[in-house]
Amino acid sequence: MNKIEWQSWNSIEEELCHKQKSANNILTDDEIEDKQEAIVFPSLNQPYITTPFGAYDPESPFRPAQRWECWIGHTNFRLTKAIVAMLVNVDGVSALKILDRYSFCIGVGKMFKFKHVASEINRILCFTLEKDSTEDLPEDIKNQIDKLKKEIGSSKYWCIFVDLDSNIHHHKTDSIEEFKSNLLSLERIKKNFGGYLLKNED
Repeated sequence: MNKIEWQSWNSIEEELCHKQKSANNILTDDEIEDKQEAIVFPSLNQPYITTPFGAYDPESPFRPAQRWECWIGHTNFRLTKAIVAMLVNVDGVSALKILDRYSFCIGVGKMFKFKHVASEINRILCFTLEKDSTEDLPEDIKNQIDKLKKEIGSSKYWCIFVDLDSNIHHHKTDSIEEFKSNLLSLERIKKNFGGYLLKNED
């Protein structure tokens, strides 16, 4: 089963800012004397913190934790192009950064609640891949599948595929060659992008 474990980035970023500010406030006697005697120019060694969205000045009002509620999602499934496209389209996701094949960071807009955004992401992504039954599918999808099975059940061979965007596709035929050809295509899609595949081949 697909799983996502969430980790707050905001708390990490605030700790980094605190450490950076504390380090900047520690000066030796020689450094204080040099600073008092020096002509002040814009610093070329401005302290920055590294975030999933780039390097920022700790004092910047535009650093990620100031703009959004940021969370890192750790997954047990690959982040394919199809999954990234769906994440971008979730309401409340103001920013998205893919960190590696199995983790990403989102910035949730100020007018949205993280728990609602996370619930929608889990609903979309966590019922996919290697499902042997409809048990974990959303109720409306299960009802549509049950209705479709009654409509196509008279055919000798049929299969139903639910993609990551909850779209339902089906194929029915009395030809085993045609059935196997279409089934192979759907199995490749499922392997590469995830989804739910139901068939009456057996």
